[in-house]
Amino acid sequence: MPLPPAAVLFDLDGTLLDSEPLHHASTNVVLAEYGHNLSKADFRPFIGSGEVAYWSALRERFALEMSVRELIERRNDAYVALMESAHLEPLPGVHEVLDHLSDRGIPFAVVSAAPRRQVDAGLLCAGLAARIALRLSGEDDVPRSKPHPDAYLAAAAALAVRPEQCIAVEDSATGIASARAAGTFVVGITVDPHPQPDPDRAHMRLASLHEFHARLRGA
Repeated sequence: MPLPPAAVLFDLDGTLLDSEPLHHASTNVVLAEYGHNLSKADFRPFIGSGEVAYWSALRERFALEMSVRELIERRNDAYVALMESAHLEPLPGVHEVLDHLSDRGIPFAVVSAAPRRQVDAGLLCAGLAARIALRLSGEDDVPRSKPHPDAYLAAAAALAVRPEQCIAVEDSATGIASARAAGTFVVGITVDPHPQPDPDRAHMRLASLHEFHARLRGA
């Protein structure tokens, strides 16, 4: 692991926020209009996926008439509404890690597969919006979302650092694949009950952001 890193690039959902339940719930708000429901078990394989791939699969599965773009916008509306009433707190260790990086002048960013509206709503709800200025959306800011490397490469370029000097912190196999393809050192954080179908793809597996903070302090 590069210590100290030139930058730390964080996934958002499941890494900084326990927001995946809201992604699942907002999906079912949209599907309910058609009389459908997606189970938790069927939702889990999509964790970390970009919106286009996600809704393309659901549109085909449930034979939905609405276009993929319309489905994404409907889900955006539902997710933001749920987030605004959720009052989510950052996951344990988030503020400690951000304080450590800020104190040492190490830049950081959020790199998410989610649309920017969802990213902004999540950070605002959790009180992190003022702390994390740079946010890259795989849906809105780059040609291809995770598992492609585009968003991680764009974040490194925006911070004027080389990807291999960065640490990426991820919780899903899709995100880990994206960060590895970009050439970053990948720390996989286990957040129950999120699936970890491909744990060996991360360079380092840790149980929490507290453990990540301890590794950074050790440098």
